[in-house]
Amino acid sequence: MNFQKMIQARLMRYVGLSLCFSLTLVILSASWLIAAAPQAGHASSHREAPLISGDPTVDNLDVYAFVSPDAPDTVTLIATWIPFEEPGGGPNFYHFDPNARYLINIDQDGDTFADIVYEWDFSPLTPQNDATFLYNTGPIGSNYEGDSDFNLRQSYTVRKILDPGGAATVDFQAGPFVMVPDNIGPRSTSNYEAIAASAVRDSGDGFPSGYKEFTGQRDDPFFVDVGSIFDLAGLRPFNNVHAIPLGVADGQDVLKGFNAHATAIQAPISDIVSGGCSNQASDTDCVIGVWSTAERGGVQVSRLGNPLVNEVVMSLALKDVFNSVAPNVDATVPAVVSRVTDPELAGLMNLLYGSALEPVQENSRDDLVTVFLQGIPSVNQQTLSAANPSEQLRLNTAIKPTQAICEGDPLGLFNDPAAGPADAGDLTAFPNGRRLEDDVTDMALRAVAQGYGDFLSTTFGGAVPEFKNLSPNNLLGDGVNANDVPCLSEFPYMGTPHPGYENNHTISLLQYIPQIRKDSK
Repeated sequence: MNFQKMIQARLMRYVGLSLCFSLTLVILSASWLIAAAPQAGHASSHREAPLISGDPTVDNLDVYAFVSPDAPDTVTLIATWIPFEEPGGGPNFYHFDPNARYLINIDQDGDTFADIVYEWDFSPLTPQNDATFLYNTGPIGSNYEGDSDFNLRQSYTVRKILDPGGAATVDFQAGPFVMVPDNIGPRSTSNYEAIAASAVRDSGDGFPSGYKEFTGQRDDPFFVDVGSIFDLAGLRPFNNVHAIPLGVADGQDVLKGFNAHATAIQAPISDIVSGGCSNQASDTDCVIGVWSTAERGGVQVSRLGNPLVNEVVMSLALKDVFNSVAPNVDATVPAVVSRVTDPELAGLMNLLYGSALEPVQENSRDDLVTVFLQGIPSVNQQTLSAANPSEQLRLNTAIKPTQAICEGDPLGLFNDPAAGPADAGDLTAFPNGRRLEDDVTDMALRAVAQGYGDFLSTTFGGAVPEFKNLSPNNLLGDGVNANDVPCLSEFPYMGTPHPGYENNHTISLLQYIPQIRKDSK
């Protein structure tokens, strides 16, 4: 009991420190909003900040950026939106906000400013027949755009904009297209795979040669046990060594059975990298920085680059403030930088897991600056990013995949090549971009705990000495190792969304029976 009171006191200390910063941050917020106008306001991930939690249609969930395994001269960029879409959420189901712009931004050189923007704009919902409450008045066929039974529709247009912060010229525009319907159920959308396949756009739809595009509902490809993680940083496989112990258990994918909406585009590498890219892995001109944003009336309300940054790095006092600034502002605010260099999660690991882990360094964490703000030298560091740190997902487009889509090692660079599968140490894995199969939760936990694994520690230890391989810190994970829905073999790769007719995320009480019996003894 005394130990639990000590934990509570330590946690309150964290809260107190955040409150001490609050007044300063309010003042900083106002100055940032003025300095950043007209592009204020950002947010990221699944319900990670107070304001965006109440605004789900523009809540950016995840960003994926990878060289396409089946078309290695292209890069696939995906942004997912709208958290925890209950598949049966009719009769209106889910759609994008017609008063918002949805953007995928590309920084070609690491100067923190977007050089290219792919923009999605959406129309208001348009019923074909407003005398009915029905989303669809009969079964919807694969030719859904011409099917009169598809009643409640939304259209969208895609643009590529060059130099968005300057001259802002439109390189191309495609659309408007009718967005694919949501997966309603076996009567309404009985052959949903064929319906969704017909929604993949290409050069025959007004896009340049080599492009593909998809917008619509997909299974949420992220997998994570947020239910345990946000219960005082619990990890079910390590429940027995937590300061408040519970029985060891398998991780639960809280996102299992939920859908999301995606804006996805596949573009030729030559169309998105700097003109100086030689297509050599050592060429920093071949590295791009990627993040996604949503705006209303010129005011940005959502932002995401690397996963989990705003969710578990930023304090409550900083979350909405961080979401209001562009990447070029990130490094200019000491309170934001210190959340990376002096991560709260490292202190919680030491507090809550104690001697079960090797002590984790709680401050001066330049390794995390490298991973999240600059890029790893000779892997995905951009020409200018070392001198201009900012939060972006960086991808070296000259490093080609070694495995088919979703068949790579989920731990990628963080795995031990001697013990892992054939592509362990694969340089195409996060944090060099992000693939759909990457277990970014385990990777992020191990990075914070300084359990980088043998590959990163040995390969890059000389250049970045802080890439330590503490053990058993290098085994940390939430116990959820893969998504619940298989990937598609072709673009847009994300799995088929769950139909509204089924409820696939109900947690059965049967899984708790062994623990109930154990606790009753």
